[in-house]
Amino acid sequence: MCKYKTLKASELIHKIATGDEKALEVFLKRHDRKLRNYLKRFRNLDPDCIKEIVQVASIVLAHKAYQYDEKKGTPFRWFCKIAHNIALDLIKDNKRIAEIHQGFYGEYK
Repeated sequence: MCKYKTLKASELIHKIATGDEKALEVFLKRHDRKLRNYLKRFRNLDPDCIKEIVQVASIVLAHKAYQYDEKKGTPFRWFCKIAHNIALDLIKDNKRIAEIHQGFYGEYK
């Protein structure tokens, strides 16, 4: 595990792409808190939602690490973009559910 701690994030991503679970663990430990702080900018997200988003983003990262392109930014920015998109989807879904709920119960007032 010590050798993993000295690797750059881009090197970890390349190892993750080959299925290296230790590399994924190191990457997530290194960036977990920063990602959570980034997600706190979304006012609609409570801590449980943020935790769920980080978990889903971690799974997506593990499965799509081979798609990472260094020319488009740092691995952390890419990870943030994955989480950002998941957060937006969650907010949109929650808004739709609220609208459906309002429409359904609004009929019976």
